[in-house]
Order: sequence, then C-alpha cells, then structure tokens
Amino acid sequence: MTSVLHNRWEKSKLVLDVESYQSYEAVAMPSVKRHMIESYNEKDEDIFAKMRVEEGFRLIPFEEGNPYTTDTVLPGLLKRLLPYEVHKEAGPQLERLGKVIHTEMRAWSAKVSEPRLVQYDHWGKRIDDLQTSEGWRGLKELIQKEGFVNIFYERRYHEHSRTLGFAMELLAVGDSQVVFCPMSMTDGASRVIELVGTPALKQEVIPRLVSRDPSIAFTAGQWMTERPGGSDVSQTETVATDRGVLSPYGPIYTLKGLKWFSSATDSDVALALARTGDPSLGSRSLSLFLIPMRIPLFHSPTQPRVSHLTNGIKIHRLKDKIGTKILPTAELELDETEGYLLGGLNQGVKLITPVLNITRIHSAISSAGYLRKCLAIATSYSQTRAIKSGKQLLKDTPLHVALCGQDLTWTLYGAFDPILGAAMEECMAALGGQGYMEEDGIGIALRDALAEKIWEGTVTVLALDVVRAASKPEVLKAFSLWADSIVASCPFTLRNQLATPLETLRTTLNQVISAYSFPIPELVPRPALLVFAHTAAALYLLEHAVWAHKLHEPSRDTDVEVFRRWVEEAGLSGLVDDLKVSKNATKETLEFNERIVYGDRNGNPAKAHL
Repeated sequence: MTSVLHNRWEKSKLVLDVESYQSYEAVAMPSVKRHMIESYNEKDEDIFAKMRVEEGFRLIPFEEGNPYTTDTVLPGLLKRLLPYEVHKEAGPQLERLGKVIHTEMRAWSAKVSEPRLVQYDHWGKRIDDLQTSEGWRGLKELIQKEGFVNIFYERRYHEHSRTLGFAMELLAVGDSQVVFCPMSMTDGASRVIELVGTPALKQEVIPRLVSRDPSIAFTAGQWMTERPGGSDVSQTETVATDRGVLSPYGPIYTLKGLKWFSSATDSDVALALARTGDPSLGSRSLSLFLIPMRIPLFHSPTQPRVSHLTNGIKIHRLKDKIGTKILPTAELELDETEGYLLGGLNQGVKLITPVLNITRIHSAISSAGYLRKCLAIATSYSQTRAIKSGKQLLKDTPLHVALCGQDLTWTLYGAFDPILGAAMEECMAALGGQGYMEEDGIGIALRDALAEKIWEGTVTVLALDVVRAASKPEVLKAFSLWADSIVASCPFTLRNQLATPLETLRTTLNQVISAYSFPIPELVPRPALLVFAHTAAALYLLEHAVWAHKLHEPSRDTDVEVFRRWVEEAGLSGLVDDLKVSKNATKETLEFNERIVYGDRNGNPAKAHL
C-alpha cells in the first residue's frame, strides 16, 4: 500500500513547477495525503499488481501458413496452364516448397540486416569490404538449393518450365527480402551467355549460374544505369578499350567509368554496357561485356572471396533507398576493369535485351507476389481477430470480406500500376493499427514492391517501349487476333450472362488498336499503356473463366464473377476516358500543363490562371 501511495504522489509532482510545488507542499500536501489514504482500498493494490502486458488482453497471433495450400487462385490457374502430367508433379512440389517458405525461408528472412560497406581498414588501406547479413546469405543459398534459376535451364518440363518456375517465385517473393533481384539477373545473364557466349563461357560459367550447390553457385548483376542518362543508355560514359588479347571467354577489354546504380553488388559476375565507338552514335556504339567481380573469376569454396578491387572495381557508396534495403545496391567505379566482349562489337543494346525481357517478367511476378503476401496476411488476421466485444470474427463481417474479395481480384494482376499500391494499403488497413507495425510484414512488402514499378523502366519508359513495338504492324495484328480468339471462345450460355462486360471489352479493344495508330499524339502513350494492360488482364481472366465453365470446375462461377468485376468495377471506364482526353489534347492543353506545373512565363504561380 505504501509503495502505491508513493507512486501516486510522485506522479502528482510532475504537473507543478518548482516554485508552485514548494507552496503546494507547505499548504496543500497534508490534506492531499490524507485524502489519498482515506480513498485507498485493497482492490487498488490488486489492480496495480496486475498491470503487466502478459496478464492483460492479448491479440491472438495470426498463422499465415503454407503459401501454396492456402492460395485460392494459383492451384486452379496451374491446372489450366500445365499439361496433366506436369501438373501432377507440380502440385506436390509446390506444396513442399510452401513448407520450406513457411519454415526455413521466413526464419532466414527474420535474420536479415542492412549491408555495410567498410572502405578502409585501420591502417588506411582501401579494402571496399561489402558485408552482408547471415540472413541475406541464407536466403540466397536457399533459393539456389531450391533451383529457382536451375528450373529454367534444366528444362525438365520444356516450355512449361518457365510457368512452374514463376509460380514458385510468386509464392516465395513476399518472404524473400528482394533476393529475387540478383536471381532474376542471374537468369538473364544465363540466357545471354547461352545465346552469344563462347564455348568456354557456356561450359564453365553457365553451370555455376544455374547451380543448386551454393558453394560453387554464381549470381549475376546488371550494370546499365549511369549518371547522365538513367534509363537512357545512349548517354553512357563508360569506355571500353580493346587490349588486343583473346581469352577463352572472349576478347579482353579494359573498362573505365562509373555505374550509378548497381543492384546485387555482392554478385560474382555482371553484364555491363560500355562505349566502344563514337559517342555521337549514342546507343549504336555500345557493346556488351561480362565482367568478373573479382580476379581470378573462379575461387576455391574453402577460401574467402577476395576484394572487388582485384578487378579495379571500387565501391564508392551504398544507395540509401526507400525500400529494398537488404539488397546491396551501390555506386561503382570501374578503374581499368577487365571484361570480356559478348557477341558482336557495338551491338550491346540488342544483345542485352533478353536480360531486360526476363527481368521485367520477374519484376511483374514480384509485384503480384508482394500483393499476394499482403492479402495472405490480411485474410489470416481476419480469421483470428474478433470485434463486437469479441463475439464476431472479421471473417464473418460482410463489409470486411468484401474488401478482401476486391483485393484478391486485383492480386491476379498485381503488376497493374494503378492498383498495386492501393490494394496493398487496403490490406494494411484491414489489420487496423496492427497493420502499421513492421512486425506484420506489410510495410516492408509495400516499400519493396514500389521498386517494381520503376526497376526495369518507369511507366513512361514502358509506355514508350510499347509504342516502339506497336510501330511494327504485325505486332498489333497478332494481339488483335489473339484477343478476338479469346472472346470468340466464350460459349453461348456464358455470352448471355456476360453480355455487358463482353461488349465493354470489345469496345475497349477497338480503343487500344486506335490508340496505337500512327502518328500517336504526345500525351497518349501512358494512358494507352494502362488501357492496354487492363484489357490484356481482362482477356486472361476471360480465358480462365471460359476454361472453368467448359470443364465444370468448382470455381467456375467465381471465375466468371471475377472477370465481370474486373471489367465493370476496376476502373476501366475511367482509364478509357483518360485516353480519350489525351487523344484530344491540343497545343493549348500542353501549354496549360506547363503553366499548371511551372507557373507562367513571368514566374507567377499557376493559381493566377485558375
């Protein structure tokens, strides 16, 4: 009792300044103390004694579980995409992988910490020691052992190997701490060497890039971005000089320059663009090189790896990013760095294209995978969190289920730019204040997923890529024929049920084809890309719904409803309206855009014009 009263009295002092307290102590203290003693009863002591976290109300932890067996979409999708014999093998494999993710992968993920760069030792010698965490290294080894890259080149399932491999990544990426960044570039490097590498590279380097043995396995980086150009490689400053020496891996060149953004800096090799011709030729005088991160290229597994400095690679600093913080990304200087020419001279942009194509697919899969992770957390939480004085679970609350149902629909095409972030934020809000906590995992997934929107090109860059592709008449023709075949496959019984969304889809398809009719107005590429992406997603959903309907799959009614909602409720009409506005933009529209953003020519704020 005495200690309780003392604590109360000490707390009361905090509201008084020193002078007031001295007066208060002399006049009022005796009566206050007397009142506190008279008002005290034995129940107070019991209450104070029980004010411990472990004895109060505690939330029931949610159990996320096996990502494959708890997924409501992926098993059915793979059933359609994979031949029967492949699917029969894939199911048990993915279920086993799900257990590995649930146990080993999440355990390694919990042990990660940000990389650290030690540039100089105690004696002033430059060492550029890049230190990564035990968790990061454990994740890389797990990914290698599970064959996330190997499956693509083992080709056991022929053309379906990619489908199964990306399904594996979809399940794992949410717990990967962005380890699929180096793995995607390892995949791309393997393909480039497979296409244009020397026999020695194919025999000695590819087996390491795709190896399941972490003690010898390589990972690869990709160095394109430089300070002047960003995504525009035509302004590349790095210069490669022919040494006049031919090695088994190709002609040896010396590279000198600075790569401003090098992901996966802890890799073993990297693909890099460097200038080998007249700078005035822009990207037409760039060549592609394979660069060993260390010399010699191969080292004994029992010996520690030597420094990047052995090949003239200086790490100036690690990037301070908004997300992907566990992934070591750096600014690198190439100072007399050895590299091997891949393919023909001055054909670098063309030769590195397979890397861009492959890593963009990985990036899209990652976007959907992060959203899948967030939804899995939200739905798991809804099965343990009770509301209404603990009498009703969130999963039994129609309003909450409707929100999760909408997010699940968007998960199918989580890479779609306007939806990704919004849906992930909704998953966070579905947990209330708990969702804002780092421990739940939604925060890191959201930050890491943001990188996928710009990693292999911003929306604007991708929009211009589509414009370049659409400039070839056969491209749009192929898309149109494919789209028509999907719509035509819809059986009569389903057409009546989906009359409105099918008509909307047909109209939108015409808008897409029209948007890429040359000449294309300046403001059209971005909204055209968004309509194109939304339309393509609708076609994929229709294809799946038709399959489920024809085969009387248990999910057939749900699949049809998802298609309908995607077309009618996911904002397609708004995107089409934006496209129409962009098509009709005039010179005056462009001028007002500048004034709204930058003010008028006299420097006055845009508000003066509104």
